[in-house]
Amino acid sequence: LWLCTFRMTKRQNTSIICNNCLGGILYHDFGIRFNSPFINLMIPTPQYIELLNELDSIKNFDVVDITPKGNRYPIALLHNKYELHFMHYDSFVEAKDKWKQRVERIDVENLYVILVETHSSCYQDLVNFENLSFKNKIIVTHKAYPEIKCSVPIKDYDGINSNGEILWPMNRWGKTKYDQIDWVSFLNLR
Repeated sequence: LWLCTFRMTKRQNTSIICNNCLGGILYHDFGIRFNSPFINLMIPTPQYIELLNELDSIKNFDVVDITPKGNRYPIALLHNKYELHFMHYDSFVEAKDKWKQRVERIDVENLYVILVETHSSCYQDLVNFENLSFKNKIIVTHKAYPEIKCSVPIKDYDGINSNGEILWPMNRWGKTKYDQIDWVSFLNLR
């Protein structure tokens, strides 16, 4: 990845929008500044797709704490309808501050939208995502869907039943299932 990072200096304005932690992992792996608030969180798939339809207005949306007592991570409600599960934050205040800071950095001219098929996804969600008008989009799936042109199946990925499995190392060299995708080409980092 160091070579990819070296080649990417011209693309530091890349905004990755993703429904789970994969987007943040890509930012880390390629050494890109976080130009998206969709970092260290999870959004249920149907809500994520609906939110993508309102992306132009997202900077104006309120973020409200709805964390149940005793929950291990903060949960927020965005615009009174989208659940943001801030799975890698210690407090709601920290998560909200990062959200507000990073939402201002979204560059709609360099937008890359990712849907990772998870347990909260159904086939209709994949179809709905395919029909979104984003130029650069990809669906990471657990099996082939030839009729869905932006889907990319991952071998041995069982995202339907296992949260986060796509990010787990597959071997002692740290290779993961998401490494099967040519992210450099998708993110236009050449």
